[in-house]
Amino acid sequence: MANSGPSVDSTTLLAHTDWMHGLARQLVSDENLADDIAQEAASIALESGRSARTAKPWLQTVVRNLARRSFRDRSRRMRREKTAARPEGIPVDDTVERAELHNQLTSWVLELDEPYRSALLLRFFDDSSPKEIAERLDVPSSTVRVWLSRGLARIRTRLDERHGDHRAWSVLLVDVFGLDRSVVTSVAASVA
Repeated sequence: MANSGPSVDSTTLLAHTDWMHGLARQLVSDENLADDIAQEAASIALESGRSARTAKPWLQTVVRNLARRSFRDRSRRMRREKTAARPEGIPVDDTVERAELHNQLTSWVLELDEPYRSALLLRFFDDSSPKEIAERLDVPSSTVRVWLSRGLARIRTRLDERHGDHRAWSVLLVDVFGLDRSVVTSVAASVA
């Protein structure tokens, strides 16, 4: 590379240190990282043999590129760490409690007489709407709503017997299954 004039020396770099750090500080949010970028830019300038006359615009480009590279590196590292991180395990007691409650509820639903069993299975296990269930079973929607209401009332009775009134088991359903409290409350109210 042909230089026109003396190359960048430590005196020239010292004159540019403050604005290099200021520029780096504007580009990155971390004070220490800004220091690192300014130092690395100075090191690159000393090794480059760049002309002192064109040092400032060139150093500005170097600082911007170093800040961009730092951002890219941090983003990649965070993605790798997120991908490699193991999810925190659910305490075994919670998992066992959830499994037991799930088994108990499933057992109670399976023990129901027809048509309540089919209505609840289609509604809560297949996530079908009452309208979809009515179409599938070729019955009026109002009939499906009655079946759901009566089936849920029977399950509620079992939950009340095992866990106390609906306030106790609705909290349990929210905590154990992570269900939305408003959904559980509306189910509890709809079968009251």
